[in-house]
Amino acid sequence: VDMILGAFMLKGKIRTSTHADFVTNLEAAHMTWLSVYFAEIVSPFLPQLPAMHVSMLLVKPTQVSFGL
Repeated sequence: VDMILGAFMLKGKIRTSTHADFVTNLEAAHMTWLSVYFAEIVSPFLPQLPAMHVSMLLVKPTQVSFGL
């Protein structure tokens, strides 16, 4: 999943139920934090900044924009 958080773009993987789609899963869970795995963090506004790779990070679903 791709996410935009301020000036940063996050690309990573999330775990969802196979019985529900992505939106239904987010709405049903009422999550305060969402775990994102194997994420790459880049800044489109600072191309000289190298990409950061992390194995796990937490994001607040109400503070990011999602793209599938």
